Amino acid sequence: GDRSCLNEGLADAFGSYAGAVPFDDLGPIGNRGHDFRDGCAATDEAHEQGNCIFWHVREAGYFSDAFFRGIFHPGHPYMFQSCWFDSEETGNNYVVLFSEAAGTDLSAVVTGAGIPNAGSAAAAKAALGW
Repeated sequence: GDRSCLNEGLADAFGSYAGAVPFDDLGPIGNRGHDFRDGCAATDEAHEQGNCIFWHVREAGYFSDAFFRGIFHPGHPYMFQSCWFDSEETGNNYVVLFSEAAGTDLSAVVTGAGIPNAGSAAAAKAALGW
């Protein structure tokens, strides 16, 4: 899959968490002026899309050492189009990746970002065949 949005967002998200990237670089206003509070679906640039989804995770309070450890050491191989924010498959992959990293169901965070998904971490796993 195309991992460019995931990679772009992760770079600023982790950099922001570690203190190496200014906190506001992650959002809520993207580098093209999109307001992430309105969701991520309207963004059309990889860096901004990636920052948007991670901004929603940060705003929900899930950035932690354990979260980033889980992102960098996922429990599954992921192959998905990380920039297709109108795809339920993309949403389900983000739900599972983020939920496993956070240790709790983050489907509401992905839904809040405007990315369709199965509605829960368990349903997202089932939809992905895991």
